[in-house]
Amino acid sequence: SSEKLELTEPAEINWTLSRALMDILAPVKEDATGQLTIARSVPVTLRAEELRLPLGGAPTQTRAKATLTASSLPLRFPDGSEHEYRDLTATLTTKPRSDSATLVASATDPNAPKVKALGIDAVVVGLPDGTEDWTPEGLALTGKAQLRAFPVRLLDAMSAGDGTLVEMLGQSLRLDADIKRFPRRGGTFVFDARTEQARTGITATVRPHPADKDRLA
Repeated sequence: SSEKLELTEPAEINWTLSRALMDILAPVKEDATGQLTIARSVPVTLRAEELRLPLGGAPTQTRAKATLTASSLPLRFPDGSEHEYRDLTATLTTKPRSDSATLVASATDPNAPKVKALGIDAVVVGLPDGTEDWTPEGLALTGKAQLRAFPVRLLDAMSAGDGTLVEMLGQSLRLDADIKRFPRRGGTFVFDARTEQARTGITATVRPHPADKDRLA
């Protein structure tokens, strides 16, 4: 209907995330550093047991119980090097009578098969409710994320380095992040990064931009 998009029965959607589509969604700038793109096309599957998205016009809760999967996610870095994640899974499940949903995601790394290379366990709040007052700025994420055995050489590639980061930090990175109501005003982002040779902890809080109180920084 004009007020909502809703599945009448469970559905499975298969499509291919191509490099051409990624170039449209996130164009790569030749003079920019730190940009990622996919190395080749990726088959993606969305399985939805329930899905209801408000389109506006009447108060309606977002409802979802859906899982996105991809057998691989090959990333290409600015220096031409590649890194592949496998068995990518992300599940979004809304909570009853609430504007929130749980988000659980994971992926493996063929170079480190004994660890969960990527993990996210979080709650998303501020989902669309069909009212005129709703805005994307109301979306926020609270939860934990982790990255394991990430090659430092790829961080070096993102910064257009010459191997200095690998020499300083070591071969692999472990990252743990604790996120609270991010990126809303007052939201925090705390992370602890470790390598064989270094450890860094950073805490960030979203506040009004010093030059424009209507913007967050």
